[in-house]
Amino acid sequence: KVERRRENVASVASPADSKPKLLKRYASNTIVQAGAGEPGWQWRDYQIDVAGPVLPTQTVRLLLSPPWLTRLARLAIVALLALTLLRLMQMGFGLRLPLAGRLGSVLLWSLLATAPALAADTPAPALLDQLGQRLRQLPECTPRCGRIASAEVHAEGGNLSAVLVLHAAEAIALPLPGNEGLLGLTAITLDGVGVNALRRGADGSPWIALPRGVHRAEIRWRMAAADAVSLRFSEPPAYLQFSGEGWTASGIDDGRLPTGSLELTRTLAAGAAEHRAGVAQSFPPYVMVTR
Repeated sequence: KVERRRENVASVASPADSKPKLLKRYASNTIVQAGAGEPGWQWRDYQIDVAGPVLPTQTVRLLLSPPWLTRLARLAIVALLALTLLRLMQMGFGLRLPLAGRLGSVLLWSLLATAPALAADTPAPALLDQLGQRLRQLPECTPRCGRIASAEVHAEGGNLSAVLVLHAAEAIALPLPGNEGLLGLTAITLDGVGVNALRRGADGSPWIALPRGVHRAEIRWRMAAADAVSLRFSEPPAYLQFSGEGWTASGIDDGRLPTGSLELTRTLAAGAAEHRAGVAQSFPPYVMVTR
């Protein structure tokens, strides 16, 4: 019997002896975690958006209310809204509220009266002066912020038209060609849209407001009953082309306008010169200059 018990004990103890032994310390080649561990759980995430630049020195303070306080605040908002509606009904329909309603109205108006004003402080004078200087600061392209890239002038009968290609590096106003004495402005279109608001310069020339970019302007005039008309450009175009029926142009030199004025002369048949009272008359030339 004693021998059998020993065999049983040996058979029971043999599986335990076969288990691997636990190490009491980490091996030399074991990679262990350094620093505090990161939690594996996740609660609620809230995103805070700030409109504008944030300085490194600015701080943010969050005030979090517990759920019971949030519920209480919501109930108070609903109660105050109900009291406000009752007050409006009393004022509009002449209803009389009981004493509790009156006390609630008094409490509501007292809370509203003691609420702080959410008005920003007046900016400092130095800041206002700095902003004013920025508004009055001229662009870097001054005085060459705009120009007339090309002009196509056409004269026929008593009508004169010009198609201008305008370049503007910034939002500017550009003077347009004209002649207040002999040319009556009838229509102006900018990029296919009619323009009604114009500003007159000291010499009477119209100015047009241009946004930044390349634009196409078309101008039409009605010419006076004269044999010679000049179209004056305050800003001479880089390239000018003329076409006309019954009119000739002078002052163009290789597509340019050195003098800034395009002289138009009406062409008349021999013996067709007429005397027009109150207007310029046509005389045959008696001096010829050769350069």
